[in-house]
Amino acid sequence: MAQTVTPSELRRNKRFDARDGAMVMFFGPHATKVGQILNASMGGLAFTYATGEAWPDKVFALDILVPNKHIHLKGLPVETIYDSRRADSFSADGEDIKRRGIRFGELDGYQISQLQHFIRNHTYR
Repeated sequence: MAQTVTPSELRRNKRFDARDGAMVMFFGPHATKVGQILNASMGGLAFTYATGEAWPDKVFALDILVPNKHIHLKGLPVETIYDSRRADSFSADGEDIKRRGIRFGELDGYQISQLQHFIRNHTYR
């Protein structure tokens, strides 16, 4: 009998739940998109966003921000792994809420250091 493997078992890095109001932002040509970080690891993260905000499909760069903590990780290369609608969630204006999982692309030494700092100080470990 085949054994099923969950997505969390395929991850190389343990995910930690975000705290302190951590957000992701994408600065597009026509608008800024904002999402709420759910969890993060050195390999990627998951976030939620309102469906009215069209995010890029596959590969793009995003920023991680922690308001009031002066944390701003800029231009992290990412690739979308999944993007799914949350059946029971709606934003304040009635839009559906989606959940997106991303994997980090190739980070430079400074970005790795910043990401380690973010995970160490702004997630529940």
